[in-house]
Amino acid sequence: MLWAGPPVLLYGSYVVSMGSHMPAREAVGPSHIYLLSEGQQADLKAILNDPTPDPLSVACVHKAYEYREKVTSNFRTLVASPFVITGDVPIERLRSLHEEVILPAAEAMWLTYFHQRPDQPIVIVLTSSEKTFQDLAWAWDKRRPRGYYGYYLRDQHRMVVNLSTGAGTLTHELTHALSQADCQNLPEWFDEGLASLHEHCEIDETGRLIGLSNWRTRLLKDIVTRTGKLPISFEDLTRTGIPRDADQQLQYALSRTLCLWLQQQDTLNAYYKSLKQNQDPFATLLKATHSRTPADLEKAFTNSLITGQLD
Repeated sequence: MLWAGPPVLLYGSYVVSMGSHMPAREAVGPSHIYLLSEGQQADLKAILNDPTPDPLSVACVHKAYEYREKVTSNFRTLVASPFVITGDVPIERLRSLHEEVILPAAEAMWLTYFHQRPDQPIVIVLTSSEKTFQDLAWAWDKRRPRGYYGYYLRDQHRMVVNLSTGAGTLTHELTHALSQADCQNLPEWFDEGLASLHEHCEIDETGRLIGLSNWRTRLLKDIVTRTGKLPISFEDLTRTGIPRDADQQLQYALSRTLCLWLQQQDTLNAYYKSLKQNQDPFATLLKATHSRTPADLEKAFTNSLITGQLD
């Protein structure tokens, strides 16, 4: 789930912003992208009729047909295994979003963190306006997602994203989908922190995804500077998760900035692996940050935050 903010994905020096025209560049993607649109049905049927079909590709085609029955006529659908991408935008934009945002981000996440790739289709539903997003969320899922711009349903392997807010919403929800395929028991606070980290990020020269400071870091910095303490202790955060009755934006800011701090110390990937192995999240956090006590951990983190080392 993604709460309010101005998300953007950076691809090296190439900035993807949903509100701007995207210049052409060399396509990144599979050799064949099958479009579920007029004149392309034969390509999809070829997958189904293949004597040695790829099961995931077949499942994606079936899922694409299933969702074509659910959406209105102004939606277009693109099949690019393991993704089924549908939205109320031209097919050219779906292709661009796949080539410029979804696939590069997914490949970078697989390289950086995740080793197990999805074994079933991930449905990405993209809406071009707040109204369509709200209407569809209610019609399909009986949700009133006020105050945030996307959500991911783990049981359906489907995300719904409001494109008008930018690419960061899409990469946030994509992180949830890919992390689920790699680790079924990932703590929610870390899952949200990592997803939030990818709202504003870049792909470095090695192909890895690097989170950058954003408004969540500034929000947390302002709170800590004013109050002199964290909104929740790291021990409580890592062992009990994000309180439902707390300020959700503030808790997300803490989770994201902790991930940013671990990334800066080059321990984020190792910490993720420890969570996959069901190691104690707080004890492992102390070890990863070379902190002898909880007070040492909080002091080192808040010092980095307040002095601008995480800006």
